Amino acid sequence: LGLWLAHWIVTSHGGSVEATVADSGTTMTVSLPRKPSTNVQQQLTELTQMRDKYQAAFEKACDAMVMINDEGRIVDANSEAAAIYGLDNRALLGQPIPRFLPDEFDFEAGWQRFQQAGTERDTVTIVDADDTERAVEYTATTDFVPGQHLLICREQPTE
Repeated sequence: LGLWLAHWIVTSHGGSVEATVADSGTTMTVSLPRKPSTNVQQQLTELTQMRDKYQAAFEKACDAMVMINDEGRIVDANSEAAAIYGLDNRALLGQPIPRFLPDEFDFEAGWQRFQQAGTERDTVTIVDADDTERAVEYTATTDFVPGQHLLICREQPTE
């Protein structure tokens, strides 16, 4: 959500946000025009309040929430995601989603279908950091912020 808010603030002021992902981490480059628009303080106050609300919803959600960039790498995750994927929030950052899928899963084909459809709901088996397989239900939305995709999942109840 922090990236979403940064993108919103920067673009509303005529700027841009670019992400560069490498094995060592993600670098965010922010570009802004030299002269800000009028009424900036009021806009920033409103955006800060909205950011706080969205951040609280993200952090307190009962479902795992993961934000993924165009390369399929995790750029943000809540504590429920950490529990499902078996890594703490910081360790999840930069991880490629295919790392958590079984070897036989065709990620490239699925990623292309998802990108074309815009949304997807399904179930999948994930393999957490301890190699434990978990069946999860998920819903995903592309480009909720340009270049950022939202994945929400929960472990399927066992019968």
